[in-house]
Amino acid sequence: NFSKELTKFENVAEYLRQVVPLHFDPEKFKWAKKMENKISEICKEHKAEFKLVVLILQIGSRREKLYRPYSDDCFHGEPLEPHFEEVKGKTDFFGVAWGCLNPARKKISNKELRGFLIKKQGFAIGKRINVSKYFVRTTYFDRYIGEIIVVHPELLPNAPRTDFEISSLRALFHEALTSVAGKYNEIADEHQEFTKAEDKLDESISELKKIEANISFYAENIDELVDILVNVRKIHNEIASRLKNKKFRKE
Repeated sequence: NFSKELTKFENVAEYLRQVVPLHFDPEKFKWAKKMENKISEICKEHKAEFKLVVLILQIGSRREKLYRPYSDDCFHGEPLEPHFEEVKGKTDFFGVAWGCLNPARKKISNKELRGFLIKKQGFAIGKRINVSKYFVRTTYFDRYIGEIIVVHPELLPNAPRTDFEISSLRALFHEALTSVAGKYNEIADEHQEFTKAEDKLDESISELKKIEANISFYAENIDELVDILVNVRKIHNEIASRLKNKKFRKE
């Protein structure tokens, strides 16, 4: 019946997303084309291949082109522009990491897509939570959606695809992951400081508007007026300090 057919389609589609290097969905994910182009560009610079597959799944009457599972709806608001990092050691290029940070200071709601997933030739290697250890703290890890796309031909998955086969190359890859995670932590930390500063600025502007609206009332009470002027000076100094320390966005 229809419900069984629908369930079967979703199960098969989910499996294929785990094992096939699918395209990003340009209709649902704002940065889809940029992702594909940038990852391909970086790989070409290192004479490595980044291949994607067009896959159409049909089960019964349902026929659909499959994509990676990412969409703008995964984020709290419009997803921030993706950040790319080369995953490499001194002599080895392992692949490319991409990550989109949640614009809100919140973890990604969808547990299945939260954090970074390691992929090799379309296959998921381990689970996203396995990558969190490279971030030390999971606070920032949970605010990202991303992938570590491995293209090194000699870095091979183990049989259960929980990790790569034990080798000196795997150790170097794990070391490179630690460095990459540090970069994403820095970006998330900077974004947090900016957004906190912007929230504080909004509060300060709101407070100043209240003072402006009631200034005639306070003018008849010297003590109240002095307190208000002290508060205005405090708000002014705080904004000036944050501007000096570049804690607001350029725009």
